Amino acid sequence: MPRSRMIPRGRFGWLVLVLVLVAVVVRAERPHVELPQLKGMTAASAVARLSHLGLVGVYLHSASIGCVPVVISSNPHADQAVGRGSTVTLLVSCRTGAGR
Repeated sequence: MPRSRMIPRGRFGWLVLVLVLVAVVVRAERPHVELPQLKGMTAASAVARLSHLGLVGVYLHSASIGCVPVVISSNPHADQAVGRGSTVTLLVSCRTGAGR
């Protein structure tokens, strides 16, 4: 059975193989960002800020006339390091338009 020519031979070949494996592992890790303080922001502003950081912001609220959804908490919490692409759940409360 013929030997595969894909397996590196000699010291230089093994060095190349190790460097390729290290590059693949490093590339697979997601860089982390620190979650900003979102409390008090409108839900739309908070989602836009998270998107700018490479995160996904989600929230649920019941729509009512004159209601502006405002963030009262997030999960994970502010100042925690999260990987890019992570989902951040926002707990929102209704603020009436008069309180703007």
